[in-house]
Amino acid sequence: MNNSLKILFTGDIFIKNTFSTILSEELKAIVKSHQLAVCNFEGALETEGTKHIQKAGPHIKQNSRSSEIVIDEGFNIISLANNHIYDYGDRALKNTLNSFDKVITIGAGVDFESAYKSKFFTENNTKTGFLSFCESEFGVLTDISQKRGGAAWINHHSVNDIIKEAKSQCDVLIVFVHAGIEQIEYPLPEWRQRFYELTDNGADAIIGCHVHVPQGWELYNGKPIFYSLGNFFFDMSVNHPYWNKGYCVSLNIQDKKINDFQIIPIAKKENKVYLENNITYKNHLDNLCKILNSPNYIDNINKLSVELWEKRYKRYYIEAMGWMYYRFSWKDIFSVIKNKFLNKEFPITPVFSFNNSLILHNIKIESHRWLVIRALTLLNKENDF
Repeated sequence: MNNSLKILFTGDIFIKNTFSTILSEELKAIVKSHQLAVCNFEGALETEGTKHIQKAGPHIKQNSRSSEIVIDEGFNIISLANNHIYDYGDRALKNTLNSFDKVITIGAGVDFESAYKSKFFTENNTKTGFLSFCESEFGVLTDISQKRGGAAWINHHSVNDIIKEAKSQCDVLIVFVHAGIEQIEYPLPEWRQRFYELTDNGADAIIGCHVHVPQGWELYNGKPIFYSLGNFFFDMSVNHPYWNKGYCVSLNIQDKKINDFQIIPIAKKENKVYLENNITYKNHLDNLCKILNSPNYIDNINKLSVELWEKRYKRYYIEAMGWMYYRFSWKDIFSVIKNKFLNKEFPITPVFSFNNSLILHNIKIESHRWLVIRALTLLNKENDF
């Protein structure tokens, strides 16, 4: 008797336009061969009458039929802990949750308790638990006192205990995490340590996403950690060679434990996701894994941190803190003209315009803060790392 449970995990899904299907026939067959198929649903459904929240970065919303498409393709566990799920507030979030009422959702809810709640699936006398968390993005519930919906925060002080409690109730516990620096190919050391901590507290596997490109995977004390599956189907064009490439993970659970896993490389082409058999890409994935435990890993991270500070984050901070400029009201302009005719000097006081959301974005979100601290420490030659 075959008592195994097969679970397929895919990366980020964002569907802006209407499609009848997003999977090739070969991938449909793979999804159907698994009892469970899990994805990250990146953003709430378009919902009439909603307005976007105040935040830095883009607001995105999915086509109103996106949840229907995802369910029709065979996905039955939907991770909602991501930085766009609350872009259009409570009403859009509730609409999205309601659209998935026939399947399992994890990582977001109408309040703190429901967002952080573990979900379970039992088959063949094996109980599997699921949790999903996001780093400290806009729309994430970082405090139990917040009276709104949102996503669960990976670094809330209760998370380790939540994982321990969930593990005590199941045979295998899988944790989905939405975190990292977008479009880079290596996880930050701080995230690696946090993921190790999650496994030490009971997670049997960790599935990462958010950075929109694939990152490597490793075994920690025999438990698999996949740092980023990359995009699965992201209905947006970005100039990055791996934006439309990623991989799926097929976990096989047998005898109440993870028996093995399979990596399935994929690529989005012409609005469908196909298996990717290109040997160069497969070698790229292998190299991402090799670098994680090589002597070059920290050197690569340090070099990348400084480069990103110079090319990306310095500009963000300049924009956030504001360009010095002269702000005139109509009264100021009238005073300038009047004093000009009276040959009097009119002092003009420079003021700064602060983009509070962008400042908050850069200091509250763990990935950005950790990278900037690393870059500035290196540039300051303090060598704390």
